[in-house]
Amino acid sequence: MNEKQTNTIANTTAFFIEDEFHEDIDSLVHSMGLDEEDFFDLDPDWEVQAFEASLEKIFVLEKEDLVSAISQIIEQEYSDSERYPDYECSDFDYTQKAIKNAITQSIDIDKLNNLLPELWYSTDKKIVIKKADLAEHIS
Repeated sequence: MNEKQTNTIANTTAFFIEDEFHEDIDSLVHSMGLDEEDFFDLDPDWEVQAFEASLEKIFVLEKEDLVSAISQIIEQEYSDSERYPDYECSDFDYTQKAIKNAITQSIDIDKLNNLLPELWYSTDKKIVIKKADLAEHIS
């Protein structure tokens, strides 16, 4: 069976309906503006298909890419300085390597990646939300 499994809302919390994120059923009920009367007016077979959400890092940085980017910025910002060696200078390559080494040695890439924000992203796991799922969330 290669079909994607469709879960019910009881098996998950956060979800997307189209591009709209819902933290939980309360969030859906609120966005629908459902009150008791509206709820009872819904067709008994009412349901909506949603996709489970997953909390993931916005991105993960690679140390080499970060070192390269910072090195380029330093070169752009400081290469016109009297203190920075000219491209023709014999110390230029040594200076570039020393700067990259200093950056490499000082960056804790794991800590940085751990501190990056996490956001909710839609997965391919389908869930079905039925009228009965909304019942206890109507006030």
